[in-house]
Amino acid sequence: MSAAAVPGKRSLHCPDCGASVAEDVVRCPYCDATLTRTSCPACFAPAFAGMRFCPACGAALERQVLPPEEKPLACPRCAVALTPALVGAVRIDECAQCGGLWLGAAAVDAIVRNRDEQALILAHETPEPPPGPAAAPARYYVPCAVCGELMQRRNFAGLSGVIVDWCKPHGTWFDRRELQAIVDFIQAGGLIEVRQRELDALKEEERKLKEMKAQQAFSELHGADGMADMPPGAGPMLGGALVAVLRELFGKD
Repeated sequence: MSAAAVPGKRSLHCPDCGASVAEDVVRCPYCDATLTRTSCPACFAPAFAGMRFCPACGAALERQVLPPEEKPLACPRCAVALTPALVGAVRIDECAQCGGLWLGAAAVDAIVRNRDEQALILAHETPEPPPGPAAAPARYYVPCAVCGELMQRRNFAGLSGVIVDWCKPHGTWFDRRELQAIVDFIQAGGLIEVRQRELDALKEEERKLKEMKAQQAFSELHGADGMADMPPGAGPMLGGALVAVLRELFGKD
C-alpha cells in the first residue's frame, strides 16, 4: 500500500515530482525527495516545504533554508552542525540527525505573540531521525547551543506538559515535535489559562495581604492580649470584620 493510500490520511503533492503522498510522510516513495511538512499562514492547512502556494487556499507559503554559516551552532544532543532556516520571519536552527530545533529568545517570543508565525511552525517538521546509534540519546541535561552551559529544564508556560531545555540569556532547545506541541497548546487557549491562573494567584495574594493588614489593625485597636485570647481558627472567621476595620482606618486599599 502506498503512502497515499493509507486510510484516514489526507494527501499532498510532492513539490519535486508531483506525486500524491500522505501529509505525514517524510520521504517521497516515488522520487525519494525529503519532505518537510509546514502549514499555511492563512488557513493553517498542511503543506510541504518547497510548495509555493497553499494547496487548500492558494496563499503564498514562506520557508527559506539559509546558507551554511562559517561557525554554525552545534546540536545540544548530537553535537553536529545545525542548519539555519527561516520559517516566516523566525530564525530556527534544525538538526537533521535528531530532528530538534534551536530558537533564540526573541524567536520564541515571536512565536508566542504572533499567530502567523504559529501557523508556519504548527506542522513544520524536520526529517525523521535515522535508526540505530545515530538516533538522539535518552533525555538528560544538555548544553546551550550558544554558551555551552547546561540548560535548565522547565515545563513551558508552567502547565503545557512540554518539558523544554532553556537557557535564559540565549534561547530554547526543542526536541522533535516539541515546538509543534507548544503551538498547539497556545492555539488551544493554553496561555489564556496560564494568565487566568496568574490573575487568580495575584488576587489570592492581595486577599492575604488585606487580611494581614486587617489583623494588624485589629491588634492595634484591641491589643496583643485580645488577639491571643481568640480561639483557634477565629482569625479567618473574623476576616470580614477585620477587613471592615481596615477600610475604616485606611480606606478601600
